[in-house]
Amino acid sequence: MNELIDLLKHKQLVWHGNDEHHDNQGFSASGYEQLDSKLGGGFPKSGVIELLTQPGIGELRLLMPLMANADAQQLLVFINPPGLINSPSLQYANVDESRLLCLYPEQAHQALWAAEQCLQSGCCSDVLLWFDEPLQVHQIKRLQLAAQTGDCRQFLLRQQKADDIALPVDLSLSLASHQQGLEVTINKRKRGWPSAAFVVHLGRSWPWLVTVPEADNVVMFPDVRVVS
Repeated sequence: MNELIDLLKHKQLVWHGNDEHHDNQGFSASGYEQLDSKLGGGFPKSGVIELLTQPGIGELRLLMPLMANADAQQLLVFINPPGLINSPSLQYANVDESRLLCLYPEQAHQALWAAEQCLQSGCCSDVLLWFDEPLQVHQIKRLQLAAQTGDCRQFLLRQQKADDIALPVDLSLSLASHQQGLEVTINKRKRGWPSAAFVVHLGRSWPWLVTVPEADNVVMFPDVRVVS
């Protein structure tokens, strides 16, 4: 029995709930210390990552440091983004636009097929797919296999729905807007626990897009009432 357990440990098929050691070689830094700390090193270097988010609240700004630090020889693929790509924002974040490939499949199955082909090609660092159709477990499994084959990350950007099933993704985050950046909740991650909501501050990189907190040493005087 002990030999079997040792074999499973060697293949990383056994996880200890009290094991605080993280292998940073399996992660890529997100560029945000708060997020990296909660994730035990950053985003997985490959696999399927689910982002449950409303569009336009800063989800791309969260990923831009990661994309900027990716291999310059590999493509960055956007599939069915909900709006026009903001070129100045990419340039500001040092994301090389020459690496960017945008695809706009008309059908849901075509979008999944395109993502799978990009993932397994070995030519891409990150594939971002905006997808609000229901997803099945076998579809996620296909994307995971393709991501492992091509050593690539698949980001699924979706809006959470009440009838969604729990998908076997490698990492699931819920994002919500916040005055200082984004409120992030870890719903699920491999070899780790979920977490309560925490704030990822975006002010250092995007100071004009966050609210500056008021000084805590300001005393508000009562309004002066004028009696006629």
